[in-house]
Amino acid sequence: MNVVVPYQGRTIAFFGEDAQSLQFCEEAGEAIQAVSKMRRAINGGKDTSEAYENLVEEIADLLVCMKQMQEMYKIPDHEIQRMVDEKCLRLEAKINGHV
Repeated sequence: MNVVVPYQGRTIAFFGEDAQSLQFCEEAGEAIQAVSKMRRAINGGKDTSEAYENLVEEIADLLVCMKQMQEMYKIPDHEIQRMVDEKCLRLEAKINGHV
């Protein structure tokens, strides 16, 4: 996924690192709630359009905040990709071990 999140340096400078760290935590909680609402709508056989839009919005909010954390703590893309690759390999091994 290659998502471009512009202006994050300005946002961090304006609001401050503490505020944006807290914002990240809040957005993570809202994303969890959005996933839960989507699952309830799907499992309940209800119209998912509202839950879907909310989920997209919360994922976007979380991605913005994740990019801020990456910038604040100076974590390069390749470090995140390395960790993603490691985690996916472990998951694949776990899946293969149970097939």
